[in-house]
Amino acid sequence: MKQSFVRLTVLTAGVIILLILIACGIPSYPYLYPPEAIGGGRTGFVHDSDNDPNVFIGYEVFYRFYSTDPGAVGGGQAEQDMQLYFTSSFRISSIVYADESSSYNYGFRRAYIEPGGETPPQLLLETADINTTFTVELILDDASDNEIEFSYNGDDYFVRRSVTDSDDNHISFLGDYDYDNDSDLVASGLDELNIYVAFYAVPYGIDPETLATLYANGNSEGMEYIGSFQL
Repeated sequence: MKQSFVRLTVLTAGVIILLILIACGIPSYPYLYPPEAIGGGRTGFVHDSDNDPNVFIGYEVFYRFYSTDPGAVGGGQAEQDMQLYFTSSFRISSIVYADESSSYNYGFRRAYIEPGGETPPQLLLETADINTTFTVELILDDASDNEIEFSYNGDDYFVRRSVTDSDDNHISFLGDYDYDNDSDLVASGLDELNIYVAFYAVPYGIDPETLATLYANGNSEGMEYIGSFQL
C-alpha cells in the first residue's frame, strides 16, 4: 500500500511539473542544420535535406586569408579560428553588416556573391530544394574568368572579396592585393608570397513566429569550414 502511494505521488508530481512547464510557455527554437564539407581536396558543401522549408532560406559565405594551409592535417587553423571567434549570433551578423566584433577585427569577412548581391542570404535556395540533398562546389578558374565560381540551379555565381576597386566593383580573389590598404587583410603575419583563402558556409533562416533572422544557430556549431584555395 505504501509503495502504491509513493508511485502515485511521484506520478502526480510529474504531471504537475509538466503542466507548469506547458503553462510557462517555454519556447522552442527552430534549428538550422549546417551543411557538410565536400572534402577530398575540394571546396564546397552538401546541403542537409533535414532543414525545414518554413525556416531555412539559404546560405551566407564568409572568408579569411591565411599564409599557411588553413586546413592542413595536424593544424586545422581555419576550423580552430571559426570555433574561437564565432561564439554568438552578433559575431556572425556583425560581419554581414560590416560592424565591429572580434571576428570581424580578426580578419573574417562576408564574401560578395554575384548575382546574390548585398541582401541576405547571398545564396537564396528554391523552396523545393530545401528538403533535398545537393552539392555546391566552388571552382578556382584562373585560366579564363579569373574568378572563384559555383553553379546552382543552372545559374553561375561568382565569389568575390568584400573590398571594392575605384569603380566600386568587388574585387576578384585572383586579382591584385594592396597589403597596406585592403581592409580584409587585417590578420597579422600574412606572407605576400604565400596566401590562402578559407571559406565558411553559414546557414540562414527566419523564425516564422518572431520573424527574427537566424545565422548558424547563433554560433560556430552551425557553421561549416568548407575548404580553401592557395592563391
